[in-house]
Amino acid sequence: MRARMVLLIACCLGAALGVRSSESAQLAPGRLSQSEALGIVREVNTAEVEFSLKNQPFAALEDVLSRLQGQGADLGAVSAERGSARIKDHLLSVVVSGDGRHYRLELIPLEGARCAPALFSNDTGVIYTARPLGCAQTAIWDDTRSAQPK
Repeated sequence: MRARMVLLIACCLGAALGVRSSESAQLAPGRLSQSEALGIVREVNTAEVEFSLKNQPFAALEDVLSRLQGQGADLGAVSAERGSARIKDHLLSVVVSGDGRHYRLELIPLEGARCAPALFSNDTGVIYTARPLGCAQTAIWDDTRSAQPK
């Protein structure tokens, strides 16, 4: 129980500290900025913790998105089906274990954003980033999307 409370506090602090800057205005329309991507993963992690603290199993993506949109979260235009949702130029998916005690989420870049980092997390609340092999090694997040494969 104490571990869950620490995780909840950490997720809430992470969400509160996640600043959505003006960087999204610098991107082409339909592109997800670094702060937007991190904010989405933090919001999903926080929603999952809230579901589990109410003695419920972790929730499917559709339930999480409904809850976030009901709370006024700005996810933009989201098209969701079969456990995944397209958010701008990324695909968000959440997979819950059969017993509902664990989940895994990923936010993967699509099409023109293929060299952008992907974000991954799970029921630990830790967020990981990874860049596809073959993409130029630049900063962890390059919102110009100029680093294309060689």
